[in-house]
Amino acid sequence: MSAPALVFSQVTKDYRLSGGGPRVRALDALSLSIPTGGIFGLLGPNGSGKSTALKVALGLVRGDAGSCQVAGASAGSAEARAMMGYLPEQGGVHLHLSGWEALMSHARLQGWNRRGAADRAAALLQWVDLTGAAERRVESYSRGMRQRLAFAQALVPDPAVLILDEPFSGVDPLATRRLLALLEALRAEGKTIVLSSHLLDGVGRGCDAVAMLHRGKVIAEGTVAEVLGPAPSISRGFEDVFIERVAAAAEGGGGS
Repeated sequence: MSAPALVFSQVTKDYRLSGGGPRVRALDALSLSIPTGGIFGLLGPNGSGKSTALKVALGLVRGDAGSCQVAGASAGSAEARAMMGYLPEQGGVHLHLSGWEALMSHARLQGWNRRGAADRAAALLQWVDLTGAAERRVESYSRGMRQRLAFAQALVPDPAVLILDEPFSGVDPLATRRLLALLEALRAEGKTIVLSSHLLDGVGRGCDAVAMLHRGKVIAEGTVAEVLGPAPSISRGFEDVFIERVAAAAEGGGGS
């Protein structure tokens, strides 16, 4: 049996507010095991700790306590980084470059030689259906096109684990459907996709498994059927589960 793709073990992370204010807890002893293969959703409203958890996994943020591993390697290590691709919430693409130039420069930074970078860029542009816009500046792209380019950029190293932070934020339904189709194709290749989203119902049903976060803690976890119940319906969704779990925690003295 392969090691889980990501394991968070009692990870706690605090941030100090600007101006020397009190510390705010983003992750509160977070423990979570994400299996290898498939699409895993970290769901929750803004401020629930999703982005911080992903940044800990990527080694961009260090937890104040606890540990995180990527397929058995310590998060942030060279071994862990080599297995991962990342699409940040704001996309991270250079607007002044063309789509081709953006992927070429990213591939070169990843260590590809010029010929290999060109081949990789061409293949990814075709895969995300941007070959016809390859010579256009990214600033002229629609929001959906920019997301697809950022998606391709995250795939340059051919990662085993793909981290996507709010990939559907601000994207219209048609572009969302195209991105979901790309995710399903990667799942079929055996990749592990971990994505965060505040769009609980819109994204959650497209995942193989989810974890719902509230104030840096997991309040629900499992497959869609396990979280929604044995017969998920249109009338009952992840938002309903989230509200129920938060209310239950408040009644039990856990706050809201």
